[in-house]
Amino acid sequence: MRVVKNIEKLLVFRLLVLAFVSLPCMAEGNESIKLATPEMGSVISVQMSLSEVPEINKRIRLSVIVSDLTQNVVDVEMGLIAADGIEVINEHSKKHLDVMRVGLDYTSNFDIFVRQIGQYKMTFKVIGRTLDGKFVDRYENLFFSVENESSLNKMSWKTPYLIEDEDPALNAGDFDTHSLSKGFPSSDINNNEISVNDSSDAKNSVQSIESGMVTISGRYRFRNRENDGYIGFYHSLLHLINATTNVTIASTYTDDDGNFTFPAVSNPGNEQMRVRAYAVRFLNGKGYGVCVYQSCDDNAAISTANLSQFYYRQSAAFQTADGNQNVGTFTTGFSLTNSLRAQWIKNDIDTVYRHLTSNSSILGPFTIEWAGDSTHGDHYHRGGNIHLKSDSGNGVNHTVLHELGHNVMYNSGNFPAGSDCPDPHFTSQISGTQCAWTEGWASAFILLVNNNPEKCVAPSTTNCIDFEVASSYSNCNNWDCGANADWVEGHVTGSIWDLYDSADDVFDIEVNAIDNIYTILGTQTNTSFSSWWVSWNLFGFSDRGINSLFQNAIQYSNGYDIRVISPSVTNSTPFTDEEFTAQVSVRNLEEITSISTYINFYLSENSTISNFDTPLGISQFAGDVDPNVVRLVQGQFTVANSGNYWVGACFQDALGFDTNSSNNCSSGVAITVTANDVIFASGFE
Repeated sequence: MRVVKNIEKLLVFRLLVLAFVSLPCMAEGNESIKLATPEMGSVISVQMSLSEVPEINKRIRLSVIVSDLTQNVVDVEMGLIAADGIEVINEHSKKHLDVMRVGLDYTSNFDIFVRQIGQYKMTFKVIGRTLDGKFVDRYENLFFSVENESSLNKMSWKTPYLIEDEDPALNAGDFDTHSLSKGFPSSDINNNEISVNDSSDAKNSVQSIESGMVTISGRYRFRNRENDGYIGFYHSLLHLINATTNVTIASTYTDDDGNFTFPAVSNPGNEQMRVRAYAVRFLNGKGYGVCVYQSCDDNAAISTANLSQFYYRQSAAFQTADGNQNVGTFTTGFSLTNSLRAQWIKNDIDTVYRHLTSNSSILGPFTIEWAGDSTHGDHYHRGGNIHLKSDSGNGVNHTVLHELGHNVMYNSGNFPAGSDCPDPHFTSQISGTQCAWTEGWASAFILLVNNNPEKCVAPSTTNCIDFEVASSYSNCNNWDCGANADWVEGHVTGSIWDLYDSADDVFDIEVNAIDNIYTILGTQTNTSFSSWWVSWNLFGFSDRGINSLFQNAIQYSNGYDIRVISPSVTNSTPFTDEEFTAQVSVRNLEEITSISTYINFYLSENSTISNFDTPLGISQFAGDVDPNVVRLVQGQFTVANSGNYWVGACFQDALGFDTNSSNNCSSGVAITVTANDVIFASGFE
């Protein structure tokens, strides 16, 4: 037996990597053209448990079960890191696994004694390699608190984070004009948010304090990322706290713009009060929020029992008279060093929640783990939490939304198992079929939520890709294209965006309802973009959608094939300079809609019509020619010289994607042009 003296001291007991099929995505790279994207990677699960809540000097059992979920891992080393104050028994239990095999459980047990009161974190570290040589590691933690009074011991920390700076209220003359909270819709009440009603006029002066009843209302807001405006806390959980005892005396939620009203409570008088704003919204099974890495349970936002794990801001202490009191607007100032950033991330989830409630039935839960000093990479654990590095919430919201996109796919119930992402993988390069689909979707989710084709690497606003143009068929010198273009996640992202957006972009000619995209996501398990496209067709969505794919170099069709046939004229014996009408039939024999199809009419000296013959007037516009649609194209023409001619027409292939040029010209129809020799002079013929 010995006491571990240093939290960094490793008991070489080889553990393994947790994930519930954790799919960490490696941090996005910084290349301006080939941006690395999050990787779906971890393959090992760790389950840690204690036989009972620890007490001082009582022997308890720590059990660890390790299992491999998707593939064998080799050269596995497992180790336990224990804090000062913990004595570990049977530390000689060591494991080195040459191969950890799929489907097998590897169990290890430790007996421990807690020798001092305090808050403890037990950490297991696992390292190993996948069969293709990728390094994998995982830190998994177990938290508990031990007090002198054993009834106070629990499996968590009382305060797993530092109390933030107090947020001041504005001066009385600076209060924002705003309507007080009038309660929330019944749907929110059903989802566990507290419905409150405002009753009365607001007062701000501090009078003599009595132990009567008081109703506190006001507003809570924060400074935005850009440091150029304020945002009201959206549906954030608030507690009214006794500033002396730190006991919660009332709770409510803010409304859409940060306004709040607490239920009437007994006025604590000179003990004063605080308003505490948590970065969480508890909903029935769909809650979301930002909790403290590394002390956060999986999907912590689904249960109010996990409240202590979430970041919060709190106001300065104040006191009021009895009655209905408006305490004004509390404002969190701009900072990159405190939990204000957690509120920025919470606001990102608010934006996603509003987007999803407007466009789909796929909602939460969403729990994001974050710390101001975390170097843990940006990634999502399937069925668990999103993990973000310290700077992920600083700038643009794109990294946060990308990981939420993975979470949304999982919440849809149709996240494919496993992963075929290479390490590293890039937006513009071929990866794997599943990788391109899952990563391409997550990036497309950014564009859909922001309604903007640009994706940036946070916190930068300059290292960006514009999917309106970058993923196009015309940029194949910089992007991988060809037969495997649907293995490139950026082409998948651009295709989904072009299916939705309203901008005409060469082949992208149609707007499709965003409901179509979420309908497939919510009902179909697709393991590749090609299978997603099969689902698109099975649902009977627009055939023209294939043009949006073609625009992004994904060619599930051979382009268009314009055939020009059946020439005719209204007058086969015109005089010179006499106007006549010529007409041809135009049909598209392929699956891609021909864009801005122009037809040229020609005058030929033989029955074979070609682009080398004499043009008759300007090109005639046939519009967009859909597959198997016949268009009649005609024009009015004159011929200056008499003689025998043939009139026909050819397709002008400006884009160069016609698959069969041999049918681009019609045959010729014969005409005889006679000289107009009639002379009129002095009224005589």
